[in-house]
Amino acid sequence: MYKGGVVDILSLNFLKNIFNIHKPKKQIKIYTALEIANYIVNKCYYENKSISNPQLQRVLYFLQMRFLKEKGYPLFYDEIEKSDFGPIIKKVYFKFCGFGLSPLFEISDNKTKFSIEDKKIIDETIEKHRGKNYWDLVKEYRM
Repeated sequence: MYKGGVVDILSLNFLKNIFNIHKPKKQIKIYTALEIANYIVNKCYYENKSISNPQLQRVLYFLQMRFLKEKGYPLFYDEIEKSDFGPIIKKVYFKFCGFGLSPLFEISDNKTKFSIEDKKIIDETIEKHRGKNYWDLVKEYRM
């Protein structure tokens, strides 16, 4: 893992070198970070579990790292950038920045279809991290 957000931008080329990513033999679906973010917000809303934009950014980061580690390819191709408070995906950050640190409740008409395996990983990661305090997520990111 990265110590204190050493990398300015986690570009796909950088990630390919670090994780030795290759093209898998089977057909895979790569999503957009916004599709994943909308799914996370909807899931949290419908399960009555709040999540803020900064928490959402960390969950997306943890999801991306888990996919790279376990599956050998990224969940999404959007760049994860370094900020003073941890990793962010700009497109997602700016969509939800009006909420500040408040819980997100902007429900989207998300019709993204996940494979059973992808959905399991995504749901497990959301459920593991969504209830954590923001600063605990920052500490976990920096480990």
